[in-house]
Amino acid sequence: MYNRAIKRAAMSLLCFVAILSCIFIGTASAAPAKKKSSKSPVVIGYYPSWSAGQFTPSEIPFKRLTHVHFAFAIPQGPGSDEWKFESSDDSFKQLVTFAHAAGTKVLLSYGGWGGSQTFSGIVSSAARRTKFVKNALGFVKKFNLDGIDIDWEYPGSAGNTNDFNAAHDTDNFLLLLKQLRKALDARYKGSKRKEITAATSMDPWSKNGTPLKDLRAFVPLLDRVGIMTYDVYGSWSSTTGPNSPLNTSPENSLAITSAVKAWKRAGFPAKKIIVGVAFYGRGATASKAMSNSQYVPFNAGSSKEYTYKDLRSQGILATSTKAVAPWVRHFDKVSSTPWLYNKNTKAFISYDDPVSLKLKGQFVKRNGYAGVMIWEVSQDTASSELLVALRKGLRG
Repeated sequence: MYNRAIKRAAMSLLCFVAILSCIFIGTASAAPAKKKSSKSPVVIGYYPSWSAGQFTPSEIPFKRLTHVHFAFAIPQGPGSDEWKFESSDDSFKQLVTFAHAAGTKVLLSYGGWGGSQTFSGIVSSAARRTKFVKNALGFVKKFNLDGIDIDWEYPGSAGNTNDFNAAHDTDNFLLLLKQLRKALDARYKGSKRKEITAATSMDPWSKNGTPLKDLRAFVPLLDRVGIMTYDVYGSWSSTTGPNSPLNTSPENSLAITSAVKAWKRAGFPAKKIIVGVAFYGRGATASKAMSNSQYVPFNAGSSKEYTYKDLRSQGILATSTKAVAPWVRHFDKVSSTPWLYNKNTKAFISYDDPVSLKLKGQFVKRNGYAGVMIWEVSQDTASSELLVALRKGLRG
């Protein structure tokens, strides 16, 4: 009797727990979508305004991204403190709506390769810094953004057409970030806090041409730095080579591994370092036949850029890892990069594929870095071959 009574009581308790579980599950399923866990690796996809004509905001794989950085806010003109972007307000608002419905954050990225002309002058003046901060806060409020990304190429050194002050740019950039951080934190508190990020070169920011060894003052102001670990080889190089190598090699000392070490030595913790990955590659016509090495001289003026989507759609790659003859796919195990070669035309292409991107994701996960940023999301296939492989790597 005593045992049976205990069993009946236990069964009643189990039924009660089951009913509560059903109620909880039903309630939870009706709740709004939660933001993606901040403890998981960050996956940032840059989305440039010029891609919108062929790759609309509705096509962005938001659920596979934690953040979208909309590129770019650029100066209205030479010396201007007014910023614009080549997109309609309605289109941008639509992007933000889609992203937030998927639990994905949206940041507006200022600058870029062609839009960094005025940064040096802006940060050098207290009045112009204040105007920049006011402009940024206006965009955040108008479009319900989750933060601001600054892609200044480059503080203290030349980029495309930008002015620069080798001695003072980095110090003045710090002043701008302090003011921007203070203004955002004053307006957006607690769960509404806004992020500030920066896209950076492979070397830490410099002063008088020398990379700084101590950037710890920037750490509390920035949620993350995204290192642009691509464009290692191109038309500016003396030979062909990997566009975005994971590892260094005897022929090349610039790679993801060397870049993240440099930023860590300068004071940035791994948890605030984002590794840049490329969904595009670079090609050229070799000046001599290539065999097992991807480092050979190339013909001047033959450089060309390819997106991964191009390689798949133009019949250069039959599958993600198989080339169409006469193209041959090689894989450099030292730099962990694939490359293609056409012996008939001597054409060479360095790029990233699912194999190399999975390795990069594993590297990020294994070493505790914050995550990855992608330039750029429209360059993947419709089935997101690259993004899927990258996320597999990030799961370790």
